[in-house]
Amino acid sequence: MARWFKIGSITSVSPHSFKSNRLPDLNYCIYCGDTGGSLTEEHIVPLALGGDLTVGRASCQKCQTVINEEVETKALRQMFLPWRTIENYPTRNPKRRQKFFDVEIGHPDGARFETEKTVRVPAEDFPRAIALPSFWKPPGILTSRRYSSGWDGKMWWAIDGESLKAFEKKYGGWPTFMHSVTEVYFRQLAKIAHCFIFANPDCKDDYRPLLVDTIMGRDHSYDFWMGLDENPGAAQPEANLFRIRADIIEKYMVVSVSLFHGVGEPDIQIVVGERRDSDRAPRVDYDVLSVEVGYSSSAELWNLQRQDANSCRAS
Repeated sequence: MARWFKIGSITSVSPHSFKSNRLPDLNYCIYCGDTGGSLTEEHIVPLALGGDLTVGRASCQKCQTVINEEVETKALRQMFLPWRTIENYPTRNPKRRQKFFDVEIGHPDGARFETEKTVRVPAEDFPRAIALPSFWKPPGILTSRRYSSGWDGKMWWAIDGESLKAFEKKYGGWPTFMHSVTEVYFRQLAKIAHCFIFANPDCKDDYRPLLVDTIMGRDHSYDFWMGLDENPGAAQPEANLFRIRADIIEKYMVVSVSLFHGVGEPDIQIVVGERRDSDRAPRVDYDVLSVEVGYSSSAELWNLQRQDANSCRAS
């Protein structure tokens, strides 16, 4: 059994000091450094994934457009849309929440999925299932692996077996709930990890950012900057929806992210920055930098089947 709690709010964030879950204005873009023009508010984790911590005047229009159009719109309104709808994640337009999905239905055939038909399905009939790309190993930069482009990893699933059986019985097959776009997901994780550290201006003085090209789609070396966290600590599905924490490993700032920690997604290590001056003491106490997401009083239990699919390769 696994316990799944509904959306909550951030209950502890250190060392930032803020009111109403908003950090102070930065007055520069945390991606390109631009200080001119219109600077917008930036969510650390998107509101649509339960994040309510923001930093003011932290993204220029150009960078924001790339992130919105190439990353977050695809992640939140395509990859995660069924899951967000079923689990009632936050939305700015609750009256426009999806009520039906046009779903490709078929049966798995080995590593392939053979589509047999497309059916319009009410949101409440869609199985509770999510599939995401993950990793076999820690980030290459931490293990002296050579810099290379692409991803050599695995897929992680969380599936409510009972709802999948009910769907198959009613519609005669499985839905294509496992359509995940590797590049989109990894760029989304990189953006969250980068914002988590560099929303604090003192971190910019301590560490040189390493992920801007990944976030902007210019660097596809996901295995080098990201990987499996082999020492994630105790899982806390009863207390978290997502989990983010920072660690210092040698000269690198590393952020571990599990966006769907409540249903068992493995923590992914993301190398965010490189120490600028090893002789100078850092300005931030990074040992206390962590986020926990609370939960509401309404909860339900449901069976999860988790499976790592065979090794996949994308580039």
